[in-house]
Formats: sequence, C-alpha cells, structure tokens
Amino acid sequence: MRVVFLTIACLILLMPAFAQDLSAAIRDYNAAQESGDPAAKVAAASTLGAAAISAPAREDTPILVFEAVQTLTLNSAQTDTSELIEWLDAATFPEGGPIAQIDVDLLVSYARWTQDPNKASRQAFDEALAAVSKLEPTLLTLFSFQKRYVADLESGALKKLPGSALTAAQHFAPVKHVLGESWSSATIIAHSAAFNRSTEEESLYAMAGHFVELEKIHAEMHEADTEHPEWVDRQRHLAETWFLAMEAFFQSERANTRGKAVRREERLDGILNWRPEEAARYPGAHEDELQTPGQLPLCAGRFDMKPNMRYPSRAARKGRVGAVLLSFDITNGRVTDAESLAAIPNQGFAEDSIKTLRKWTWIVDEDVDREACGLDAKNVRMPFTFVLN
Repeated sequence: MRVVFLTIACLILLMPAFAQDLSAAIRDYNAAQESGDPAAKVAAASTLGAAAISAPAREDTPILVFEAVQTLTLNSAQTDTSELIEWLDAATFPEGGPIAQIDVDLLVSYARWTQDPNKASRQAFDEALAAVSKLEPTLLTLFSFQKRYVADLESGALKKLPGSALTAAQHFAPVKHVLGESWSSATIIAHSAAFNRSTEEESLYAMAGHFVELEKIHAEMHEADTEHPEWVDRQRHLAETWFLAMEAFFQSERANTRGKAVRREERLDGILNWRPEEAARYPGAHEDELQTPGQLPLCAGRFDMKPNMRYPSRAARKGRVGAVLLSFDITNGRVTDAESLAAIPNQGFAEDSIKTLRKWTWIVDEDVDREACGLDAKNVRMPFTFVLN
C-alpha cells in the first residue's frame, strides 16, 4: 500500500530550525497521532495547518499543510479548511517528491466537493479519483472512494451509484484481506443498484460470482481451521439472497421462455459449482457445523412441510418477488430458534417465512438406523424464493 502519511518528526532534524510555534505544532501533532484520539488529531492538525501557512517560504510547508488537511479530511472534521485548501492548491509538488500531485489534486477536489457539492465540484472529484483508481490504495484514496459511493447511496443518485460503488469495490480489492467488509459491501451495492436500474441478467451473474468469491474465502478459512470474522458470513448470506431474488425476478418475467431459463440455469451452474466435489447447487453449511462435538448426526430424512410455505399476500398484491435465507436449529425433530440471515426485500418475506417454518417437523426415512443418528442439528440454513407465475 502506498503511504502518504509522513513521519514529521524527522523534519525537525533535517530542516533548519522552525519558528517556535511551528516546532510546537509539529510536536503536538505527532503526539496526537500516537494517541489515536480523533479529537486530539483534529485539534493538532488545525494548529499545524495554521502554523505551517504562516511560514510559506519554508520548503517543507506544502508537506505540512498536506498532512494537516489530510488528517482533518480522514477524520471527517467540520473545521473550515478553505484557506488551507486554497494554499495547498497553489503549492508546488515536484515529481518524485514525498507527495504526488495526483494525491494533492484528490485531496483538494474532495474538500471542495464536500464544502460545495455541485456539478462542477463533483466532476473535478470524479476526475481526481479516476487518476488514482489504478494505483496502489492509500488511506486517502480508500476514504475518498468510500465517501463518494456512500454519498450517492444516501442521496438516491441511482444513475451514479452502480458506477461509483463498483469502482470503489475494484479499488478496495487489492486490500480486501484487510478491508474485506468494505470491499464486499461496495460490490453488493454496485450489482444490486445496477440490477434495480436496468434489470439485466449480467447483474445476476455478477452477484452470483461475488457470492462464490465469499464462499471461497469462507472455505479457505474453514480448511485452515482459522476463525473467520462475522462479516464473511454476513456478506455471503446477503450476496446469496440477492442473486436468488434476482433469479426469482427473471423466472417471473412474462418473457421467461424455456430456452432463456435453461441458458440462465446453465450459466449460473457454471458460476456456482466452483468445487467439483460438491454436487449441491448452493453450497451451505459444512456438515461438521451442523452438530456439536459428541452429538449424533441428523438422521436422513425430510421436512414435513405443513403448512406449506405461502407467498406473502402483501407482496403478491404488489407484484413483488424475493428471497429469504433462514437459519434454524432442529431440536428433537422440530424447528427451533429460526431467524432470518438475509431477506430481499427486507420486509414481508422473512417474517411470514419464519412463522411457517416453525411449524415444520423432521421426518426420518424408513430405512434409517435410528441408533446411529439423532433428531438434533444446529445452524441449518435454508433459502426460499418467491416467484410470481
């Protein structure tokens, strides 16, 4: 990862003696950075910026001003940075120096966009992000890509959101081992926003592909016996539910001919069956996750699905399709502790599905040796899709 933050302490040794107030500002700034206290960082950065521009002739002043403005930006400070930004924009940053001009342009354009969000400032910010998009991520670039797509999401800028979220996800990808949840969230938002805008099948395949990426991350951690963070499960559940809901939409289309359905299923199977040894179309929980140590495996059988899972009447009246991924335990053959892991749309499908699922019982196959198995299982996951015919 490129590093834009500088260790300013070395400047005290390498440069001529600063004015007393600037030396104190640098010392306080470094102490605030080490403390990790956001409020202290903001206060020290404001002081450093003001002290630095009071000594404009110094060779290192542009570096100090950049550092101050970047700290204020990354900490989302409400401090007025207009004077510092104008000074920074007029400063010179030689090629090959510690601060690249493209990073200065990004910082300046971001600050101006947040202070005065309009068409011109957004265009300048977009151009600055495009210039750094293929470079190694820094704290500043990661922050900027995140802020742009979140602003589009919160403002309902549906035309811009698919592109801004996707470019953010692509920029996060090289550091997804550190920022995995941010990378996955941006990816899911990009594909779902693209689908909501155009309802094209490519969004379905892209979402299925992201689900597979998350499944691989989960499988690698499982096989390495590594405890995985909660975001991995949360994001793979959401990605799976999204592509199931998208598939339900295409199955419900009037133009959904048998030929189109077969081609879609074949392409999805090619994406989802990434482990040859797994016959299951939708990889679920590992078998050893379904039971506690010393517990007998669940007897082979099936659910007595009474009452049947019904289409929520409110959703049917509005013509909505969707999907829900449920998690539950089986205790003495009955469903217990049922909950929704993800639901698209968020309201309607999950609540009704859980009410129905809680009434189901596990029926053991007739030829099963009852002494070698049991009627209990933990963390069973089951998806349900709702398609309008």
